[in-house]
Amino acid sequence: MRSILSSVPWFVWLLQCPYPTHAEASNLNSTEALGKEQMWPPAWTEQGCRNCTCDYLRRLVNCSNRDFSSGLPSASMFPLEETEAFCFSNSSVSFIDRDYFLNFSTLHIIQGQYNQLTRPFIVPSTITTLFLYCNRISSASGFFQRDSYHYNNLANVDLSHNCIDKITTGGFANFVGLRSLDLCCMKNPLPLVLEKGAIANLSLLTFLDLSDNGMTSASIHTLENVGNTGLKILLGGNDLVQLCEDFLMLPAVSHLDIHNCNIQHVHANAFRYLRNLRFLYMYDNKISFLPEGVFNHTETALSRLDLSMNNLTVNSTSGSLFRNGQQLFELLLANNRLVEIEESLFETITELMYLDVSSNMLRRLPRSLVHQHYLVAM
Repeated sequence: MRSILSSVPWFVWLLQCPYPTHAEASNLNSTEALGKEQMWPPAWTEQGCRNCTCDYLRRLVNCSNRDFSSGLPSASMFPLEETEAFCFSNSSVSFIDRDYFLNFSTLHIIQGQYNQLTRPFIVPSTITTLFLYCNRISSASGFFQRDSYHYNNLANVDLSHNCIDKITTGGFANFVGLRSLDLCCMKNPLPLVLEKGAIANLSLLTFLDLSDNGMTSASIHTLENVGNTGLKILLGGNDLVQLCEDFLMLPAVSHLDIHNCNIQHVHANAFRYLRNLRFLYMYDNKISFLPEGVFNHTETALSRLDLSMNNLTVNSTSGSLFRNGQQLFELLLANNRLVEIEESLFETITELMYLDVSSNMLRRLPRSLVHQHYLVAM
């Protein structure tokens, strides 16, 4: 057993993909997922932890799915210079000393989801992954004791489903290696507030989730210099109401989800900086009108546009919405108030492969649809 495992790094079992989902991360913490032989420590006794005999497997400390309501064991009980991952998910942990992890000199991963933590602890500068979702943490400040430039290896942070009500200036700024940041679904009666410069200068970020926080357009507008090519931003379930001019000035965005955001008005230049946008989800809003040329700034990248479940009428869907040469492949207009679709709509989007106009009040379809090869859902 040892000879087989010694040829494979421990993180093969711990991280199956760069950005695991909540469900995947939870499974990775269980003894069933990792295998009892792969856990450190393999047993918990009244005397404390006992070391595993395999050098590779000793690098993972697993204190998950136990009752640590009175606090985690003393850090001195663990191999401080060998531990690379520390897991204590679903263990009723409500408090951790601020300096608890500072003496772990090679620690890369901390997973402490599904506990009752209420305040931060200091994260060592060697950390790459911090998963603390589904706790009661009220502030994102205090996790990082040094300047953010010391955390060059930090790649994945998940603080979703906590009680954070504000991200202060510099809270998540200048982390040069950060690739995934999840701050969705805060359990607060008031909207999450982003101060100017709170999330900024994250040049490698590819995933940002701020959904279901009751946020306004003003908070979203504070995002600065965020994202690498292919950035995916999830903002669904907020209270944007209107998309103002240049509401999101992030050219790296390729996937934008703003569904169910109570959007009623869209400025003609709302998407002016989103030149590389490929997937745009605006369904389940209250949009009744789209200004001329609103999608003209996305060059040829926009391939999927979902405007279903809005209040669009015949005057909202003219060809002037799009620019000649746009490679739009999917257009979803289901569950609107369309009675008619103008012929000009399809003159500029010649690459269309799928059109959904179901659950409208259409009396007829444009003649051009009869001669096209794409699929029409009625």
